[in-house]
Amino acid sequence: MKRFFILSFILLLIPFIIYYYLTSTSTTLTPEESAFIKDKTVVFVSQLEYPPFEFIAPHGEQTGMAVEIARWIGTEFGFKARFVNTSFHKAQEMILKGDADVLTSFFYSVERDKYFDFTQTVFVIPASIFVKIDNVDIKGIKDLNGKKVAIQKGDYAIDFLKKQGIDFKLVATESFIRATEALLSGEVDVMLGDEQIVLYYLHSINAFSKVKIIGTPLYEGLCSMSVKDGNKTLLSVINKGIQLAKKKGIISSIQRKWLNSKVEPSYYTYLPYLITISVILLISIILVWIWNILLKRKIKEKTNALEETLLKLGNSEKKFRGFFEQSSTPYLLLDKNGFIDCNMAAISMLRGRDKADLLLHPAQLSPEYQPDGELSSEKAKKIIDSVFETKESKSFEWLHKRLDGESFWAFVNLCIVPYDGREIIFTTWADISELKKLQQIILDDKENLEVTLKSIGDGVIKVDANTKIQMMNSVAEKLTGWSYQEAQGKPLSDVFVIEDVDTGQAILNPVMEVLNSGKVVELSSNAVLVSKNMNRYDIFDSASPIKDKSGNIIGVVLVFRDVTEKNKQDRELLKSEKLRSLGVLAGGIAHDFNNLLTSIYGYISLSKSMLPEDSKAHTLISKAEQSIDNATKLTKQLLTFSKGGEPILENVDLKILIKEVVKFNLSGKNVKPFFDISDELYDINADRGQLSQVLSNLTINAVQAMKDGRNIYIKVSNIDNPSEELKGSFIKIEFKDQGEGIPPSLIDKIFDPYFTTKSSGTGLGLSIVYSIVKKHGGKIFVKSDVGKGTEFTIYLPASKGLVKGNANIIKDEDTTYISNEESGVKPYFEKQFPLKQNKDDKNSSNYKILLLDDEKDVLSTLKDMLEALSNRVEGYTTSEEAIQSYREAFERGDKFDIVILDLILPGDIGGKEVMEKLIEIDPDVRAIVSSGYSDNEVLANYQKYGFKGKLAKPYLIQKLKAEINRVAYI
Repeated sequence: MKRFFILSFILLLIPFIIYYYLTSTSTTLTPEESAFIKDKTVVFVSQLEYPPFEFIAPHGEQTGMAVEIARWIGTEFGFKARFVNTSFHKAQEMILKGDADVLTSFFYSVERDKYFDFTQTVFVIPASIFVKIDNVDIKGIKDLNGKKVAIQKGDYAIDFLKKQGIDFKLVATESFIRATEALLSGEVDVMLGDEQIVLYYLHSINAFSKVKIIGTPLYEGLCSMSVKDGNKTLLSVINKGIQLAKKKGIISSIQRKWLNSKVEPSYYTYLPYLITISVILLISIILVWIWNILLKRKIKEKTNALEETLLKLGNSEKKFRGFFEQSSTPYLLLDKNGFIDCNMAAISMLRGRDKADLLLHPAQLSPEYQPDGELSSEKAKKIIDSVFETKESKSFEWLHKRLDGESFWAFVNLCIVPYDGREIIFTTWADISELKKLQQIILDDKENLEVTLKSIGDGVIKVDANTKIQMMNSVAEKLTGWSYQEAQGKPLSDVFVIEDVDTGQAILNPVMEVLNSGKVVELSSNAVLVSKNMNRYDIFDSASPIKDKSGNIIGVVLVFRDVTEKNKQDRELLKSEKLRSLGVLAGGIAHDFNNLLTSIYGYISLSKSMLPEDSKAHTLISKAEQSIDNATKLTKQLLTFSKGGEPILENVDLKILIKEVVKFNLSGKNVKPFFDISDELYDINADRGQLSQVLSNLTINAVQAMKDGRNIYIKVSNIDNPSEELKGSFIKIEFKDQGEGIPPSLIDKIFDPYFTTKSSGTGLGLSIVYSIVKKHGGKIFVKSDVGKGTEFTIYLPASKGLVKGNANIIKDEDTTYISNEESGVKPYFEKQFPLKQNKDDKNSSNYKILLLDDEKDVLSTLKDMLEALSNRVEGYTTSEEAIQSYREAFERGDKFDIVILDLILPGDIGGKEVMEKLIEIDPDVRAIVSSGYSDNEVLANYQKYGFKGKLAKPYLIQKLKAEINRVAYI
């Protein structure tokens, strides 16, 4: 037993050594750090209104929790702390410009980490949604769509909402106080702010009952101090000051002072305690196990010794009685009817007065039922009968009851001994109530640890030094496809199978690297976990060594998480960014190119109008016009990527459109189409031209993939709620070829701009398809088998109801447009009114016209074209000149008949804004909007903005004249 107590002392000493090791982070400054801050004034910059963390007190001094900590660090380390206060975003600028050294309160984010170095976390600050107390519309973050939201300038909440895809109207304020005031005054619907700051302010103005918090916090901000990126020495000094403040309880004291609460520690704060508690529990279990063994062994030894003694004593009643009575171990003599004798130790344990109190049956000294539900009387009889029958000793645990009614656990040993000429049972008892309590505590703690492990969102696998699996949680079971029972004892490489996402080659398990290096190892981001059922998950993982007290590695803990969806979102985001960048470039090129074509197109059409129709020059100019028509088609493709390429929606009969486009693109090709199109498709509003482009590109791609011919299969059907991501009614288009197929390594790149495997391709075809489908609110998916073919699946949102009538295609010499009277759709008609010739000259108009265009060449061309039609023209390149000219003409009674406004005026207000000002002058102004963005939303819905007509650049003189006459006669 002496060796047991020595071993116990050593084992209990281990956790305290571990705890000291884990918490003994140095807070002493190095000579270099001491020299750095000697006689130095460190400038701390704080926010003006960020109570209770930092704010200006009524007496004018900067105060608050963060300021007090900064002052304490300065006093403790012997440097002077000077405080500057300003707005939150200006405080960041001061740090970056070197006008200040330390920012006192700053949330960590990946973007900010590019410019600042952060200390360890000082405070954990939840960010919450606040609304007025009577607001019942906003119940969560999704309800912020379309709402006016007040947020402090530069606050992380702005980026957070954007990442969540919330379309909100931002009202940026100088502080959380201003944001709160905006909510109270009704300027905004909702505000987002740091919970402690907002609540502190509401209490200070007695407005706490006017505002409520919606739901749980959006996130918990890790509030740190920060310095400019690269200022490592000062960062180390401040970090050591914060660590010292935590050790001495300064931070807890400051927080109790201001908030009457304790700092909420992070997981990493608890880590040393968790490890220490785990070690203590493990040691306790070992001690209890050892103690149990020793106790059983001791009881067994005593029982054996007693049996041996009794045999030797024989009929020596005197010697036995002395041993029996004087022993400190409770003894009782028992026959089938009950106890027949006991010693004083038994009387004391059962809290009796004398032996007469104990001369009962064991069942009478027990609760009615044992913990297993069996009657104590029946179970005791079975045990006693068994000992009498087998003559073998029996040890077990039993729930007894003292004479005062208190229940307790006893370890009982029964054996047969001769007594007074007969056989009786000699009973030895040991009170193990305290041991059972300790066991229950250990079991409860073990259960809590298991629950904690199961609740962790990451997969966790523990292996021994031979990489054999010892433990895994439910997340690991789900991702690997193995249950813990199946995996236990197996090599990790059998269960945790990882491959390179690009090459498909096996990757060395990180556990092996940990065992070789003894260091924490993180797996590269291109790892794929292949589960038992062949599911594939993108994962991010790390492996850490488990060491004994001597530093020897006895196992490894592997932690990994499923990042498949995150990687997918990152790839989609990158693809969207590429398309957005290309859209900006394409839109600018298309706009400028259309302006250039306007001058060329205009002068060619003007020249053509002056030539006899039967002349050679007239014929040549007509061919030039056709070439320019082809050039305008290129600008429309570029506009697909630009902001001007938004779909102009109209009712579309997909059944007719698909067949016409596919057959046209297969004309003269050795490829045959097969159509399977439902007779009753959902109604759909879409851009006919853009959908034609999608079908053309897919058809051309399929033809190029089938050099020796074969077939194309197109299936179109209705579908509702096709996936968790796609809710509602959709039209599903399946486009399948029998071509060469796409290798798996290229399948994720086919929608990227400029990506192509053809020597003559531009790489825009499928990018255009992707962009158009996305702009229609749809989704496109692709799957391919090399050597068998490729299938594209497109989901387009449907309108309500089924198509009830086919659109009638109406054509005349100038315009093609669509009419669908049955469906009630009234799309834009390029020519809705009959042209009225002006006087007798078919080539004249005789109107007074005002032109506004920032391009001088375009302005000159339009002026020449209009004057050739006998119009009086005044042209301007700035909005101010044009507005002034119109006002003066209107006031003197000589107003302009027609106004032609360019939509985009770089460095100036645009045509839409100019139109608003002209309407203020003359509500009856007749204006035509003109733009190089031929698919611009204003052109598509020009009447909504007060215009009477539209002109998409470039255009012929006939088109110009026709639109002027139409507008003049409305």
